[in-house]
Amino acid sequence: MKQVTVLSGKGGTGKTSLTAALAQLFNRKHPVVVADCDVGSGNLPLLLKPYGKTCMELLSSSVAKKVTSCSRCGECAEVCRFSAINSRGEVDEIRCEGCGSCVYVCPEDALRLKGVTSGKIFQSQTLIGDLFHTKLQPGEEATGRFVAKIKDSLQKFSGSVGYAIIDGPPGIGCPVVAAARNSDLILVVTEPTLSAFADLKRLLELTEQLDVAAVICLNKLDLNPKIAAKIRSFCDRKGILLACELPYDKRVVSALRAGKTIVENGPEELVKKLKELQEYVEEQI
Repeated sequence: MKQVTVLSGKGGTGKTSLTAALAQLFNRKHPVVVADCDVGSGNLPLLLKPYGKTCMELLSSSVAKKVTSCSRCGECAEVCRFSAINSRGEVDEIRCEGCGSCVYVCPEDALRLKGVTSGKIFQSQTLIGDLFHTKLQPGEEATGRFVAKIKDSLQKFSGSVGYAIIDGPPGIGCPVVAAARNSDLILVVTEPTLSAFADLKRLLELTEQLDVAAVICLNKLDLNPKIAAKIRSFCDRKGILLACELPYDKRVVSALRAGKTIVENGPEELVKKLKELQEYVEEQI
């Protein structure tokens, strides 16, 4: 199973829209599995319309819990830097960071660190194949551990599908590193804006450190022709493949508002370019 991971240095470049379109196009030739690794704000299910969910709970964080009665000496409250525990040893789980200081200092062994459910991983069916996606508990943050769990779940399909299409999180943080792990190719989606160009450079530095091949899709091409020209020049100097250039088209926005992918309800000329991109990505792998 080959893994294609779609990343972007910043949000809003069209990463998820292109991921959904690529997954549909790959599915016309090969069996695919899809994963939404943008754990904090995944939108891929909105386009692929999953059904038949099965789920697995994620126990990735801990909070202190009182397990026996105590003399209420107050040492736990004194050592807590987050005001998460009072002098009676009662814990406010919302404030607790799971550092374990209270457990360490308690002279009566009345406190323990207990795992809590931070979110759920769903395995759902879609018209193009299985989709893995997540839902976090309120207040929980996206971590590389969540993403790694999703990536590990893909391995059950390694002998039955040709490609895993992965929608990664934006940025260059720990979740991005976890999403890029074991990828055969990374497709970086960018746009011709100053912030996107700066973040593109940072993301390419990361892919180089991870030793994963990367190609670029320049989306919303005509937003700023001058910056688009700078991105082309940058790719030429660095020897980075510019796989595709896509124009901005309001009809794409209309398709997304209707809950449709670009392949389902986008302009014909744009769908043609996406087919060429899919063939290019397959060829590179």
